[in-house]
Amino acid sequence: MKYKLLKDLPNLEKGEIFYEYHGFYVSDNSTYKFAFELICDGDWFEEIKEIEYPLSWRAEYEGVYYVCNYMYDYVTSMKNANTKQDDNFFISGNYYQKIEQAKKAIEKQKAYMEYIRLVEKLNEGWKPDFLSDKNRAYHISYNHAEESLGLGYSLDTTIQRRPVNEYFKSNELLDNLIEQLGEDKIKLALGF
Repeated sequence: MKYKLLKDLPNLEKGEIFYEYHGFYVSDNSTYKFAFELICDGDWFEEIKEIEYPLSWRAEYEGVYYVCNYMYDYVTSMKNANTKQDDNFFISGNYYQKIEQAKKAIEKQKAYMEYIRLVEKLNEGWKPDFLSDKNRAYHISYNHAEESLGLGYSLDTTIQRRPVNEYFKSNELLDNLIEQLGEDKIKLALGF
């Protein structure tokens, strides 16, 4: 479980994210590592609601579920008959309890594809060289405490941490991307 700090501390600001680990609230701050016992009262921490994952639910036999078509342009209701097709929808993650969840998946997929096309356009064919130690690759980062986008980079691009088409050749491209696509659509596309 994750928790948000509700009060400022000498070395931590309100909003810092903690997680539960062996009976402690633990925060991995860039400078310090903090741990508080779970017996702290509710005035210090607020539980962060976990994301509802649609795969945690499966329709009963002959129950209704929703899927997005392969082009991600409309939603179809399906009746679970425990067939291979039902299993494939479930395993692939294209399986929703509510029609609103399926519609949100369509919005997210469209936003992601628009994001990827724009990143590729702005990069003008550039791809990171993960075998070179002289290559700096930039990527979008997200500050959960401030709910804002930022730009991260890695001098060690020998380890690929993201899909190749999510890296930027220069830090100036993030401003162009936000201007053209908008911060909300980028957050939707990347699941922030």
